[in-house]
Amino acid sequence: MCEVIKSNFEALFPFIEKAIKQCEFVALDTEFTGLQLDESCKPSLFDTSEDRYLKLRRSFTHFTISQIGLSAFVNINENKYEAHTFNFYLFPHAFGSSDVRFTIQASSFSFLTKHNFDFNKFVYEGVPYLNMEEELKLKEDLSRKTMFSGLEREVDEEEIQCICSEIAEWFVRSKKHETYKVENNSDTNKINAYLLHTEIRKRFPDVWTYSDEADNIIVEHVTASQRSELEDLDLDTRKHEEQKLVQTMLGFTRVFRLLQDFQKPVVGHNMLSDLMLVYDKFYKPLPEKFSDFKKELCTVLPRIYDTKHMAVSAKKALAGHVAVDKTSLKKIYQMFNSKEVSEAVLFSPCIEHAASFNLYKDVELPHEAGYDAFMCGSGK
Repeated sequence: MCEVIKSNFEALFPFIEKAIKQCEFVALDTEFTGLQLDESCKPSLFDTSEDRYLKLRRSFTHFTISQIGLSAFVNINENKYEAHTFNFYLFPHAFGSSDVRFTIQASSFSFLTKHNFDFNKFVYEGVPYLNMEEELKLKEDLSRKTMFSGLEREVDEEEIQCICSEIAEWFVRSKKHETYKVENNSDTNKINAYLLHTEIRKRFPDVWTYSDEADNIIVEHVTASQRSELEDLDLDTRKHEEQKLVQTMLGFTRVFRLLQDFQKPVVGHNMLSDLMLVYDKFYKPLPEKFSDFKKELCTVLPRIYDTKHMAVSAKKALAGHVAVDKTSLKKIYQMFNSKEVSEAVLFSPCIEHAASFNLYKDVELPHEAGYDAFMCGSGK
């Protein structure tokens, strides 16, 4: 398993892309902040498909994904696969007018706590994400320069004021072309740097800012004519920086779009909830009708295999040969690893963890999304 958080996402993204591109299929699993919004969302045996969808939709528009596991199974030879498993912590980031609200269900957090979920990584190191509607809103904020409505949430207002006060003190004593350095620190990221550059330029019409090799912000005292020339020259650079910021904010959505682009088969277990959450958080807000959801989902992820459905369907076919009495993910995984099944199934494929993905080789971590994703796609 490879753990993916905000600080290593960009470095690992090429390896994630390569694994998805080369694999035969991908297995997915999610952990989320709640199951049922209120009593009206409880499932019933008398629910129609439409009823069940509407109940889940009402809940999942309020809850969010805290962790997602992706296991890409690469065919090494005729009967051998290597699993490249990634475990992502996710957390929505506030920026501009975008400030996502989500609900937490106490029982769901208690469940995650029992399975050693790291809430600090969820909040402090979660990878951001946007659906298409949120991405469009972000781009509009950038084009209209209205992103500072949420500035205090992303960069501490006191820190901004302190930096600008120091620049003001320096500026009154400085001469043309002298510079002042705003030191980079461990908390600086692409979003904060972009905001600081923009805010300093906005407050001080006779300075210009740029970043050095160490990502410090350099403030230079310039003339009005120089400032005008630099702004003209900076248009392309600014556009490029805005594109990079959008890519940073998209985060895990870029991984989801790889699944769309490569059209790999997607495997999950009892995965209606997973699919609805993935659709809502990384693609578009959930449609009102179940039929519309199914129709569009099939255009986004056209090949979906649910191991719960497959296990239930296989009960009759395997009656008298293999006991498929329970269809939970863990029970199915244990069944396929049992001596009984190994002897009954000829030419069962060999599945191993890829090099550098060996954490799950000797450790069982049920209800960690990465481990559950591996179990979904593996019989070994």
